[in-house]
Amino acid sequence: MYYWISYDIENDSTRTKLSKNLEKLGAIRVQKSIFIADASLKTWKDILDYLAKVNLDKKAIDNIILISIEEHQLQLATCLGKNEYLENLKNPPKIIFF
Repeated sequence: MYYWISYDIENDSTRTKLSKNLEKLGAIRVQKSIFIADASLKTWKDILDYLAKVNLDKKAIDNIILISIEEHQLQLATCLGKNEYLENLKNPPKIIFF
């Protein structure tokens, strides 16, 4: 299962910390404030636990939106312009190690 994580966070340090932690948890940035995670249920719960602790500014417009995506839905995604991260998710490169 894939999970779409997007956020609109005003505070620079909160936003930077959030993006670095999402990357540590295995999410891949597809745009400046959008990540996609190809995650097991346990990893997804770890991401949710982390996101629940993010200090959102209640006075600002801070928010985090989470959407689950089936693999066939991801394959139907269209990108206008260049986005190698999304393409690599849809068609992972085949790498052979010797």
